[in-house]
Amino acid sequence: MTEQTAQRPSLEESVLMQELNHRVNNEVAAAISVVSLAAASSGNDKLSAISRHAGFDARDGEHFGSNNNVSSESRVQQKVGKIPPRTRVLSAAADLFLRHGIAGVSVEAIAKAAATAKPTLYRHFASKDELVAEYLRESAKRLDACWVEIGPLGSASAPVQLGTWLTEMSDGLVNGWACHLANAAAELKEKSHPAQRVIKAYKALQRKRLTRLCRAAGLRNPSILAHALLLLFDGACITAPSVAGRIDISFRFFLGGKAMIAAHAKAPSARRQVKHP
Repeated sequence: MTEQTAQRPSLEESVLMQELNHRVNNEVAAAISVVSLAAASSGNDKLSAISRHAGFDARDGEHFGSNNNVSSESRVQQKVGKIPPRTRVLSAAADLFLRHGIAGVSVEAIAKAAATAKPTLYRHFASKDELVAEYLRESAKRLDACWVEIGPLGSASAPVQLGTWLTEMSDGLVNGWACHLANAAAELKEKSHPAQRVIKAYKALQRKRLTRLCRAAGLRNPSILAHALLLLFDGACITAPSVAGRIDISFRFFLGGKAMIAAHAKAPSARRQVKHP
């Protein structure tokens, strides 16, 4: 067998790659559609930061220029007014923290991106540290939704459920939504930071859930395997911003996780071979 043949992805791996590409393409297409519709209605191909956050939760790109059309600006203001300030602040913070890191984002930048004033922001969050902690609590809720998708133990085959976890985490790597806690854990060094309690509690819960799933799947050393899978995921999250494409790192995480799981599969018991003279 040649090296090229050995490295060819299996049908299962090709299907996952196509699925990840499909999800990303859908997100991009949706974002383009929203921007196009908003630009058409305003008569201007540049949307203000206000309209950008009112129209969709942007993950990438720079702030658009202000819209000079007064009537259109008024309509945008009305749309933004329907979104609670607290929600806008958390959405803007999530976007900026993912792209620039927590330390690289000021309260002023968050308030501006959320189309709100600093006093309003501080009415909802006593400090930036408290905002970071709440942002991570919201991130944990989204990760909890993955476990709802996986379902309780016994609702399906445990190996299938473990595969679902692996796929969900791979998907979360593509646009970074599953990496908020891992990135914060790597960046925040101050032990007294209120976010540390959120990070520590969720990591313990995640490891407990995954250990139970690995044990239910009949895998050897389930606690060690769960810890290794989470370390692999955290490493992928931290590495992702420095590599060319998130899809590639996501796919590599999937393959690495799959290999780890296979390595912990219990070997079938074999009868001891007896040699006869």
